[in-house]
Amino acid sequence: MKSQSLMMASYCLYFVIVIFQILWPAKKIHSAGRVYLVKYLGENRLVDPVNDVLLTGYYTISIGYSMWKVIAWPQITNISMMIQVVAFNSGSIMIILGTMHYFNLLTISVMSKRIINSKNI
Repeated sequence: MKSQSLMMASYCLYFVIVIFQILWPAKKIHSAGRVYLVKYLGENRLVDPVNDVLLTGYYTISIGYSMWKVIAWPQITNISMMIQVVAFNSGSIMIILGTMHYFNLLTISVMSKRIINSKNI
């Protein structure tokens, strides 16, 4: 295969993987995350807007980071290199998104504890 064809095949494969990596967890986290927000924030009118803002931030970071990763790709010269580059870049997106998810959980947990403690004083 020509190098240019390998690059195009790599981009196509990468974007198919990335679209799945972004959309499927977003749907799951958004629907299941509401339960945790209700637990931490209580049943009030802020739960759904906070959940929507978290989803918007998730999409923004996910899409931006996945596009940014493509800029730094080396010239793909063979199938083995194509698999390595696609796997590394899509894997790094999963690590970033997983870290971001746990950071959000920690932040919401800490904030809710502060709210609970301030109500008890």
